[in-house]
Formats: sequence, structure tokens, C-alpha cells
Amino acid sequence: VQTLSNQMMKRVMSQPFAYFGLAWCYFGSATPFGVYLSAILIACGFVNYLFPLSFLHGHSTVTDFGDISQHISGWWYYMQEPWHLPLLHTYKLDHPDGVSIAFTDSIPLAALFFKFLITLLPNAFPAHFHYFGWWVGFVFVAQAVAATFFIRALGAKSWFAMLIAVGFALTWPVLHARYHHSALMTQSIILFGLAFYWLGQKRTWTSQRASVALVGLNVVALMVHPYYLAMTLSLFIAFLVDQILKKESWLLQLWRLLSLLLLLGSLIWLLGYTRHSAYDALGYGDNGYGNDFFLNLLEPFCGGGKLITCGEGPEYVFPYRESFNYLGAGLLLLIPVALFSNRHHLLTLLKHSPALTALLLGFFLYAISNKIRFGNTEIFSYALPSWTATLTGTFRAAGRFFWPISLFVLYLTLASLLKKRSWLISLILVTALVMQIKDVKPWLLRIQAESAKPSTLNFKEWETVMTHVDKVMVYPIHECPPLHYQHNIWIMRLAGYYGKQINSG
Repeated sequence: VQTLSNQMMKRVMSQPFAYFGLAWCYFGSATPFGVYLSAILIACGFVNYLFPLSFLHGHSTVTDFGDISQHISGWWYYMQEPWHLPLLHTYKLDHPDGVSIAFTDSIPLAALFFKFLITLLPNAFPAHFHYFGWWVGFVFVAQAVAATFFIRALGAKSWFAMLIAVGFALTWPVLHARYHHSALMTQSIILFGLAFYWLGQKRTWTSQRASVALVGLNVVALMVHPYYLAMTLSLFIAFLVDQILKKESWLLQLWRLLSLLLLLGSLIWLLGYTRHSAYDALGYGDNGYGNDFFLNLLEPFCGGGKLITCGEGPEYVFPYRESFNYLGAGLLLLIPVALFSNRHHLLTLLKHSPALTALLLGFFLYAISNKIRFGNTEIFSYALPSWTATLTGTFRAAGRFFWPISLFVLYLTLASLLKKRSWLISLILVTALVMQIKDVKPWLLRIQAESAKPSTLNFKEWETVMTHVDKVMVYPIHECPPLHYQHNIWIMRLAGYYGKQINSG
């Protein structure tokens, strides 16, 4: 009955989205409001195509394993916790000390929002509600809006530009490689950050307006995932440096930076981020920076898609490793076209935004790590000084720092071609988008199949046992041993479902 209901709902919803979305693109997108509404409708249609309602409600086998199962457990503990300071702390998980659910990647921004709603309307939500399926749906809507905003900031404001930008945003390979990790899917944060920077740097916005927008984005990044904070904070500093180079007061930039740091420091204390360390002792050694999760120089060009594949190594097995940074066949077609058609302006970015250029270069050098590889060949390696251990231990998934670079390349490429206003360029753009969609289609089909499978976890069969349990004791406590990872995740999930204390996590 559930399957039949989902199929009927999908059939009923898909046609209105398609017809109304097309009609709006033709008749309503002349205004900015129409453009953004069109982008939202397209994203909603895409979410409706990709995921059944059961997945959005959180009832899918995808939520049974790995990272997302841990995220749900952290939220369940927090949902049952009374309000107190620090705001995100729960004492039942990792009892008796407790832990901030920022460390379970439970998306603090969403957790605070839904905990407030549940406090206000306690009967409006089911007993074991979680928002991670809905957040995945929200990610695609936010991605479409951010892509539209960024492409317009870059000067391409037609409805055709919106369609191309949104099409690439929704089929971005790196996004689909991480649908099991809702927080890391929120790459719209990067797009908005790049857009705010660009608007301020090109004087479309005043530097004050751009600074305020970037400050707000840093707060959002902190409350979604710390990796995004590292990216947006770096982008904010680059913006301030570029403003100084444009002869704006360095005292003003220093004041802006200190204001942001004070705000972030207050929030970090208020939310309880300081009670544990994010430093990974293994980050400097095995399984850490330079040994895993780095950017392989072959990765942007090989992704195991339908049109381009370079092997069957572990990095091409779905779901993908952190090193996965494939650009897609469509973008790989457009990059040489954009380079050739803009060959006389290739140094423009370096001239007008030197700090941003330096930042993206820094991200690239960090992403490839100290062991530079091309495919299975190690090109060059060097030893890191010991003082870098805290940085590389905290941000050991170095390959993620290629995301701002690849997204900037994507939209700079699109904007440079969209502004040509040539029928041949338009045809190439459409062809590239079709190629991008065709290339990622196998992943979309896999996601459809996986997300439609019902959850196999049966918490009810443990009800008699768990009524007699006050605290679950795990020995040894969890330290990410590969053979026991899912076992620990299951115990943590079960204890969270019944609201029992657990000494691990």
C-alpha cells in the first residue's frame, strides 16, 4: 500500500510541476522573482523525480547505515534533551560527559529549528521524527537558488542562463556522491559565498553590504558543517585583503574581521563546540591527511560516469570516497571552449582579485596533500612539519577543499559563455548540459533505487529488552575500528531510539 501510494503521489505531482514550471519559464521569468521561482520549481520537480516521499520522511534503507545513521542518533538524543547551555549539548550520548551534536554532524541549524518547533508544537511531530530526508530535498532547492544567484552575479541574467546554471547545479557529480551525508551536501553555502564575494568585489554591492552577507554566511556555515566554515571564513579574509588592495581602509577591514571572530567565538561557546576537540590523532598518520581523502589529480577528469570512466578502483565505487571530485563530461567539454573564446582575458581574475586567486591556489595545494598522485602513480611527496599536525588532523578530508575551486570554475565557465549571446555558443551549452545529465544518469538511477528501499531496522523487536535498560555500556568505546563501525552505529541508533544513556558514540 505504501509503495502504491508513493507511485500515485509521484504521478499526480510530477505533471503539474513539469507543465507549470515550463509555463513559468516562458511567461514569468522576465523578472528576478520569476527567475528564482522558476529555479525553485525546477528543483522541486527534480527532487520529486529523484526521491520517493518515504525517503523524504526518513524511511529508507539509506538511513540505516554509516554517517547518516549517526546523524539521526545525535538528533534523537538532542530532541529528548531539555533546553540548557550549551545549546547543542546532550548528556545521554557519551554519558556522563555528554557531547555537542555538532560532533555527530546532526546539522545544528536544523536541529535548533526543529527542536524549537517541537517545543512549541509537541503533538505536531511523530515520536521518532528526523529531518535528514527533508534536508536532502532542501539541499537541491537551495542549490538551484544559489546557482541562479551566482550566475546573475556574474552578469548572466537571462532565463536561458538560469536554466543552464540550474541544470548543472542539480546534476553536479560531487553533490550526488554524498547524498548519504546531508550536511556535506549543502554546497549552496559555497555558491552564495562566491557570489557575495563577487558582488562586493565588482562594486555591484557596497563592500559593507557584501561584508554583512559574508558574516551571516559564516554563521550559517558554522551551524551546518565546520568544513564550510573553514571555506567561508577564508573567503571572507580574501575579500577583506582584496578590499585593502583596492585602497579601502585596512582599519575597517580589521574591524570587520574582529567583529566576525567575536561573533563566531560567542556562538562556538554558546553551542558547546569547545567541550570536545575536532582534532583527529590519526589525521597526521595512517588514514589521515596525505594517506586518504586527498585530491588525486586524475579525479576531476574521471568519475566512473556513463561517458567518461578511468577504472574500477575504490574511488569509483558508489558511494564515493572523499577524494571524488569529478567535474562531469559536460563541463569538461565547456572548459576548453571557454578558455579559447576568452583567451585574451585569462589574467583578468589575477589582476582584479589577487587574494581570491591566492586562496583558490592555497585550497588546491592543501587538497592534493603532501603526497601528490595522478591515478595510481605518486608524482611527488614531501614531509610536513610537525606544527601542521593540528590543521591536517582537524581537516584531514583534504579533497573537500577542491569544492570551491570546481564550483568557481563551473560558473565562471558558464557565465563567460552565456554572455557571448551566440547561437553556436548556446547550442554548445545545451549539448554540454545534455552530456552532463547523460553522464550522471547511472548515479541518479542508483540513488532512485537505493532511496526507494524501505528501512530494514526493526527497533520494536527490542522494546521488551529496552524497557529494562537504563544505560548501554559499550566496550571498547568507539574509536572508528573498520570491522566494528556499523556495529557501533547500530547500538548508538538503538539507544537513541529509546532515549537510553550510552557511554560511547
